[in-house]
Amino acid sequence: MKSIISSTLLFISLILVSLHQISWAKNITLYTGSPYHIDQNHILYFNISTMPEGIIAAQIDLNQIFPNINTNVLKGKNYDFNNNQIEIISYQGLPIVINYSINTKNKNIENSTYFSISKGHKNSLSKPINIKSHPISMEKLNHFEQIFYKDTPHLLKKNLADEPYLINIFMFHAAINDFDDMNDFFQKAIKNLTQKNDIDNYEKAKKLYLESLYTTNFIGSLSYQAFSFLKLLALS
Repeated sequence: MKSIISSTLLFISLILVSLHQISWAKNITLYTGSPYHIDQNHILYFNISTMPEGIIAAQIDLNQIFPNINTNVLKGKNYDFNNNQIEIISYQGLPIVINYSINTKNKNIENSTYFSISKGHKNSLSKPINIKSHPISMEKLNHFEQIFYKDTPHLLKKNLADEPYLINIFMFHAAINDFDDMNDFFQKAIKNLTQKNDIDNYEKAKKLYLESLYTTNFIGSLSYQAFSFLKLLALS
């Protein structure tokens, strides 16, 4: 009887482990973004999975489509990602469809265009749109995860300044750690850095805090105490 129970428990454990692995794999391979992010400069960030190699980090300046638009209106639109297409839907205007192709050799985005839709048909000719993209390997993604704990504050500052696809990298780690919102991700990362009474970690938290101010409405997500503490750090 004891043997049967032990075998049953082992079988259940193996199933649970398998389900966990499948779920984790889906989080990475289906979409490695948050699933997307729009910053205060109207840049749309999204990642395309090339697992197990890594991701293609992509950035679109939405001012190319929506000039002189309010940031909150832009963030209030619905962004639907489907294969090599992004559909932008809102109540304020016609749906917009962005099409692009991927160069499988160089692993970047090319031949990107957009058009508006009226009653399910093209309402205008396709127009070219610039989508910046760059492949990022798993090795680089894994390395970047460690810099907050291994690099000096000076090296961290240099990495933050020199990496043009920084937000895409953060989005990847936010996704695999089940963060749906970049504000929450930044807040958690800063909290982890400041948990230990270490001057280097406080300096790193300050760098990360300043970085987050340029890309999110981060202040609005902080408690008054946390905001006051990091503001002091930033001014020091």
